[in-house]
Amino acid sequence: MTFKLEVLNQKNAIEAVRIKAEPPELYQLHYNTHWIGHSYVHDDLSAVLIRDGEEAVGFVCYGQSYHDAYLLEKMDDSIAEIHHFLIKPGRQGQGFGRQTVLAIAREMHQKNYKILRVAHHPEADKARAFYTNLGFKIIGKSYDDDPLLELDLEAFLSRWS
Repeated sequence: MTFKLEVLNQKNAIEAVRIKAEPPELYQLHYNTHWIGHSYVHDDLSAVLIRDGEEAVGFVCYGQSYHDAYLLEKMDDSIAEIHHFLIKPGRQGQGFGRQTVLAIAREMHQKNYKILRVAHHPEADKARAFYTNLGFKIIGKSYDDDPLLELDLEAFLSRWS
């Protein structure tokens, strides 16, 4: 495995659009384009491909956390969020997800964020297990009523670095 995160641009964005999830992880094509768009509008969000060598195996959008679905009202400046994250179904369980969360945690910690949040589809049992195994704690519901989890970045990085 040759793990690499690559910032999206006009040449590689189509690869992110083509990455799809399987039910019940229902957020796929339209959600990928939705978050690519937000990353162009908001300079506090990053949209990146997750690669194994040259192959795009996943897509993630992360950065500042917001109170609302339109990303108009920022949360406290100490709270970052993984807004959209998926690894191709055939490439799950190979460490790409964990390495991606670790890379995001390092970057967000360097930018002085203290907390990393993520929400997932309520029926996505694999996602819930993945996040809780990394140390995320369920803290409630997101603005669109999905389970919301939170991770203390300092504690996480001292455990995984």
